[in-house]
Amino acid sequence: AVRLTALCTNGAATGPSGGQWNLSKKDCAALRTPSEIITILRRFTWMDREGLGQQGLEITKKILDWFEESNGAFEIVCSSILLAFDAAEENPRMRGKLIDFAHVDYSGTVGDAGVVRGLRNLVDYWQCARQY
Repeated sequence: AVRLTALCTNGAATGPSGGQWNLSKKDCAALRTPSEIITILRRFTWMDREGLGQQGLEITKKILDWFEESNGAFEIVCSSILLAFDAAEENPRMRGKLIDFAHVDYSGTVGDAGVVRGLRNLVDYWQCARQY
């Protein structure tokens, strides 16, 4: 599953064209369909800042690659991807990290099939948001 949470300083984010939006944890928890997630990804990266969506896609792919290359060596349950950028910059650069490890074990057997599936879904959502 993919769960999105957007936190903005001062309660709202403002795009270069002046549009504002605010999304709470409660709003994000209500996202159920791929279409809703794709719409939020578009809002998060703003249509007039296409580069941010590409950066989000590349960051997600790098994290997915790490999991696929580890070949199930670790079992990670319940973590998050933090994506951040300075909305005040004219050409913002997105940064991303894997955070909030609730449980990590050396496995060698169970692996991270659920995490990989969720990351693949998120890659697909980023790609759809770019074409939306």
